[in-house]
Parts: sequence; C-alpha cells; structure tokens
Amino acid sequence: MILFVLPPVFLYSALNTGTSGASFLKINVGTRSSAMGGAFVGLADDNEALLLNPAGLALIRVPEISGGHIIWFSDMSVEHAQFSLPLDRTFTLGISGVYFNNGVFDAYTAGGVAAGTFTAYDASAGLSLGIRVTGFSVKYIMNSIETSSSTSYAADLGFIFQEFVPGVSFGASLLNVGTPVKLGSLEEQLPVSIRAGFALTPSPEAVITVDGFTHPREGDYNIAVGMELFVHEKIVCFRFGYIYPLNTKVSDFISGLSGGIGVNVAPFSFNYAIVPNSELGYLHRVAVAYAFGSKTREQRAPVEAYKPKYFAPAPAAIPEPVVEVVPAVTPVEPPPPIVLPAKTEKAGPRVSILKQFTSKTINTGLIRSKAVKTVFVDTADLLPEELNSIALITGSIEKKDGLISIKSVLYDPVTNKELTEFTSEAKSLIDIHLKANELAKKIEQYLAMRIKELDAGRLRIAVMEFKEKNISKEKADTVADFIRTQLSNNSNLIIVERNNMDSILKEQMFQKTGCTEADCAVELGKILNVEKIIVGSVSMLDKKIYINIRLVDIETAQAIFGETKEIESESELFSSCKELVKALNAKLNLVK
Repeated sequence: MILFVLPPVFLYSALNTGTSGASFLKINVGTRSSAMGGAFVGLADDNEALLLNPAGLALIRVPEISGGHIIWFSDMSVEHAQFSLPLDRTFTLGISGVYFNNGVFDAYTAGGVAAGTFTAYDASAGLSLGIRVTGFSVKYIMNSIETSSSTSYAADLGFIFQEFVPGVSFGASLLNVGTPVKLGSLEEQLPVSIRAGFALTPSPEAVITVDGFTHPREGDYNIAVGMELFVHEKIVCFRFGYIYPLNTKVSDFISGLSGGIGVNVAPFSFNYAIVPNSELGYLHRVAVAYAFGSKTREQRAPVEAYKPKYFAPAPAAIPEPVVEVVPAVTPVEPPPPIVLPAKTEKAGPRVSILKQFTSKTINTGLIRSKAVKTVFVDTADLLPEELNSIALITGSIEKKDGLISIKSVLYDPVTNKELTEFTSEAKSLIDIHLKANELAKKIEQYLAMRIKELDAGRLRIAVMEFKEKNISKEKADTVADFIRTQLSNNSNLIIVERNNMDSILKEQMFQKTGCTEADCAVELGKILNVEKIIVGSVSMLDKKIYINIRLVDIETAQAIFGETKEIESESELFSSCKELVKALNAKLNLVK
C-alpha cells in the first residue's frame, strides 16, 4: 500500500521544494514512536496518536493522560502533554500541547556591542476528535523571538484501518496544513507532513511497523522501520527503529538508529527513547502515562479439551476416549483485551463466548456480525437463564506437528447438547488469521440459520416501562425489568430488549412514559413491530405494593389478559413478578 501511496507524494515534494517556518512541528516528540524510528502512523493506538495520526484516537478504550520531556541539543528542551477521553464506542476526544524552549541567546547591537540576552520559544495546542477509522485535529501555534511573535492555525487529518488484511493495519495522515508564520517582514509556510504506513503483528508479543513520510515544502522523503518486542508478560517492552532518507546522502549509519524501553505497571506506563546523532550527540526522551482503566491483556490458560461445567452428559452413551501420550500442547495467540458490556445495543439474539478458549480473530468477526450480538463470559458456571443465549461457543488453538489447529464448538445452553463444531488448520501465524476469519464466517452462517429455525412460530413481545404511583420510578423500572427478564426464558417468545426499544422510539420521537391505555399500547406496538405488548403500573397504597399488568393484542387493540398482584414488602417483588410471568406464559401459550 505504501508503494502506491507515496510515489505521487514524493513527486509532489520534488516539485514544491522550499523552506517552511515553525520547524519545531517537524519534530516527533512522542517517546514510544521515536524509539521505533517514527514508524507509527499504522499503529497509533495510544496518546501519541495525537502527534502523528489523530485517527488512532478511536482505538483508545480508556481515558489516558501522558506527558514527556526531551533533552534537546545545547540548552534547548521540549515539554509535551496529551489527554484522551473516549466519549463512547465511536467518538474519542483528545487534547495535546507542545512547548519548545529554544534557550537563551546573546543580543548585540548593529555595531556588534553586547546588549544582554533574549529568549525564544515555540508552542502549539491542539484539540482532536477520533471517529471510527478517521480523525482530525485543529491546532493553535505560537512562535516568539525576543519581542517578535507570531500566531497561526493548522489542521491534521488521519485515517487508520485495523485488520486491513488479517494481521495488518494501515494508516495515513496529513499534518500541519494551515496559515503561514509571520515574524516581522518574514513570512513562511507551515511544514506540511504526509505520512503513510502499516503495522504487522506476527505474534501477540511483537509488532513491526513501516512508514513512508515526507515534508513536501522541503522536498525530503524517508522510509522508517520500527519494532516492539514485549517480554515478561508484557510488563517490559523493547523498541528499535531506523530512518533512511531516500534523497539525502547518509554520512553514517548511526544517525538513523533509535531505541528505547517501556515498562507497564498498571495504571502507569514509563517510556524512554534514545536517538543518537554522530555530530550533535544523543537525544534523550522520557515520558510517563496514566490510564484511567485497565489496558493489560489477559493471559491465556493452557489450551485443553473443554466443556462447560454445568452441562450434563448427553443421554446417548459415549465411549470413553482412548488415553494416549501426545506431545505437549503449545498455546498460541493470547486472548485479546475484550471488555464488552453485559447489555449491548446491537439487535439480534445473544451468543455467549468463553473468551479464554476462543480465537481473537473469530471473536472480532462475531463482534462485527449484524446477525447476532456477542457477550463474552469468563466462566461457564452460569445457568442457562443467566446466559440467556442461543448458543455458547468454546474452542481451542494448539500447535502440533508443525500445524496450528483451530477448533470452535457450539453448545445449546438449554439442552446441554453439542450443536456443531468447526475446525481448520493453519501453517503459520499469518495464515491463522485467514483460517480463523473463514471459521468466523461459517459460525455466523450457522447462527443465522439457527436463528431462523428458532424464530419460526415465535411471538414478538415488548414490555413497556411501568407507570409509578406513590412509588419511585426506579422501583417501577425494576419491576418491568424483572418481568422482561423472566419472559425472555420462554423459548416461544421474542422479547424486544429495552435498549433497542428506546432507540426505535427515540428515532420516531414517541414519548412512551406513562403509556398504560390500550390505544396508546397499540400505537407503540405498531412502531416496535410486535404482536403483543405488556403495559402496567406499580403503586403503593396503605403501605402495600400493587403490581398491575395488562397484555394487549396489537391486531385487535384489546386487552386479552390482566392481573393485579398485592404484596406486603419490597422483598416480595421478584417472587411476585415470577408468579405474574407464569400466568402470562400460560395465557400466551393459549393465544399463540
């Protein structure tokens, strides 16, 4: 991809050679990326994305603050700070600042007489937004020399594509496009930078990056290569990099080298980079970051044959497996840091995945599926009603006889029976992503077919928010949630989830609060595309709680069932809801 993107960029650079102002903007102040030779635009998965590719903000999952110091040449130094804040799963906000202290200079009169000293500095502040695969920044830039100063404005734009091909991500960015720098009678354009590159992940412990970048106004173009190598359960990371200028003669080999080390002790991370220069010495960079949440990848348990503990043996007799000595199993691909909410806004039936026994690539494929919503669980010690899923997926990945075997097994959480299994073999760590992608597509196709089978003849029902009378709204909502959850255990019903219901009604600008009448319920039911709808209220009278529910048929606009439950205290709410649902299920089975 870089071979296609950079040639026209380099040609543009050659035709627009000149000089630019605010040269401090060309300095990569990031410690981690500097240690990797600046090859970072295709990786960009932390706060340093604010410096080289704002699209990488969308990859940040927890708020993070970071800052660093660079010991520059002579008495010059650089300070920088960044802050990122994920607003939701789509948008991430970022703030950044850079201060370049140019040091103290001797001042002289026109006649060469010493006139004291003066200082000079450059600074920039930026506001950024990452949105899915793209991101942009706006920056305020200030330059000051003695009594002269200049202000200018610039913008950055970036793109990043994870899994551009299996195991490879690709990114590109355009930086420092803006107004010129004006100091007195001198006017210079900003140093526009164009970058493109990719990041290859041959294993969970290693990342290789390659970037091509240019400053068109200067006419330079360079290739940078970097590497990250994690050790000691990813607490320590070693980094290496090299920059090779394509149109400048290299006087020595050492000037393009860089290296560094990172230490991750949650929630802190510490980074150091050294960039040698044969003429001016060594540049040292240090940085520290604090993450407001866990960023550590979990470690995979040794792979072994596995079946959820709560499953009972199948009724049919199964012969005992023949015990034989097999080579030791080598675990492959540690589990990803997947943290999904228990409730997801994606429509469709739930599928539970035991994350410590499945492939990262398969998990990613199912997360993106439009047919199902995926919930990751840490243990199989859950009852079927707790899982509330149409399938439970387990599996294993092992290396044996030079091949990597991938296996995924699907179980029915209710009947305890194995539904089906999918297997494949890969010849390399790169090939494993291709094979796992194929398995993910097969699993999705199977689940889509199973959904159609399960949906045949099932009633679609919605449970509205209950109206509160002399009682708090939270308690009324809790009763509605109890009833909704208990009804979802009826395999003959399709229950519209509250999140999906709220989203649909919000789009239609329909106010559902307090809807307890049949006419109102019918209108709601038509919007939600359901056959039956449940409305009700929770009230308190003489220290007793009354739960009133009605089942309304959308086609006839008639209440076909109604019941009131009187309870003495809040501790009886759950048991009373179970009794109401039992009566509802009995009625629904008759009218189905």
